[in-house]
Amino acid sequence: MPFSDHRHEFTPEAIRKRMTQHMLHLWGVKSLSSIDPFARLVMETLASELNKISHELLHAEVGLLNRLAGLLTPDLLTVPRPAHGVVWVQPADAVAYMAPTESLFFTKRVASKPYGELDTRRDIFLSAADTVK
Repeated sequence: MPFSDHRHEFTPEAIRKRMTQHMLHLWGVKSLSSIDPFARLVMETLASELNKISHELLHAEVGLLNRLAGLLTPDLLTVPRPAHGVVWVQPADAVAYMAPTESLFFTKRVASKPYGELDTRRDIFLSAADTVK
């Protein structure tokens, strides 16, 4: 069973309560007021440290689950799939170069509703994969 399902059992108060019940049972004491104040202080400190450890375990579990999900998910779903297209342009100068950092765009008219009128405009951006002439 995953640790994260039992997270509510590892709050400082829940840990302290379980430790107190266990201590009273082991020592055969009926009341918490008859326990030495130093023992109570040690118990509260230990409960706080156990709470910190539980948070570290929870983070480790999350990291392991993320790693496992990454290993089990096919690459087809996780790797980027670049779009592609062919663009022909007529430059204003005799020779023009386009770098991958530059982009072209055109405005496409699309329907805002399925099978509706072409009433919306959407900008489509394209850039070169390498410097082209």
